[in-house]
Amino acid sequence: MLLQVLALRLVVVMEFTICKRKVDLTREKVEEVLEKLIPETFKGKAKYYIEYKGAKYPVKQVISAVLGIPKDSFATSQACKILRALGFEVKELRRSAWP
Repeated sequence: MLLQVLALRLVVVMEFTICKRKVDLTREKVEEVLEKLIPETFKGKAKYYIEYKGAKYPVKQVISAVLGIPKDSFATSQACKILRALGFEVKELRRSAWP
């Protein structure tokens, strides 16, 4: 008797507008980029991040890397909104953790 197991995977594609352009994005695409991305150190006003495999990634670094746009061309609130919509938990550094 042969059993076949089919793994169904639901991929949700979400559309966002950022920097006056519409982009389609998936959580899987973000994770694919995170696999190769080295987290930046937190400096300046950067205090929002997502955790992936134990590392903390500033939200603007993530969106910049995924979409190939400069970090100064969009707001932190936009990055947070996109990442939350894709199912990531956006966290805030505690003041004691700031460099």
